[in-house]
Amino acid sequence: MKILYVGQSYGTSLQRVNTLKRLGHEVVLLDPYIILPKNRLVSKWVHATGLLGLSDLIAQRVTQYLNDRFFDIIWVNGGDLISPDLLHELKDHGTYVLNYNNDDPFSLPEYGEYQKWRLYRQCIPLYDLLVVVRPQNISEVLAKGAKKVLRVYLSADEVEHQPVTLSPEERLRWQSEVCFIGTWFPERGPFMATLIQQGIPLAIWGNRWQ
Repeated sequence: MKILYVGQSYGTSLQRVNTLKRLGHEVVLLDPYIILPKNRLVSKWVHATGLLGLSDLIAQRVTQYLNDRFFDIIWVNGGDLISPDLLHELKDHGTYVLNYNNDDPFSLPEYGEYQKWRLYRQCIPLYDLLVVVRPQNISEVLAKGAKKVLRVYLSADEVEHQPVTLSPEERLRWQSEVCFIGTWFPERGPFMATLIQQGIPLAIWGNRWQ
């Protein structure tokens, strides 16, 4: 199948692209995130407002790329930058348009992620299929008008996550008795600080901890 993959060109998003290619599909990766200026202020604005005032910029650039191209499937990964107007445009260029979201777009506002997914929640009724990883998200997207929902489990990548043999230097660098891997959230910072204060030898790897 010919697939247009609209998502980040790094991290687990890129791993999904590579997996689709290994399965034999023709995949075109379109990263809308590179359209935005790369600075901390813009990142904070997008996260706090859900792309308020910038959605037209994303829509214009993506629409220019689409031109007269047509795909069997348009795969939107995440969907925090995709407005309803842009999604209508995408639907004109694909037989099916699906969304895969491994985050929680319905998390409580105090956790700092709710507003980020403003556009995603507006687009829910427009997707042909929504793929979620949390059981509670099934009823949440259905309540917002989802046509069809599929729940899958979080998974590992058979290439990126295959066992490796570490050199003595690598083992020394990466070893830890207790390790947390994940993104910083307001409730996680104090919890991790408490663990450290209790003398737990904790290593932390993830985004936004700085």
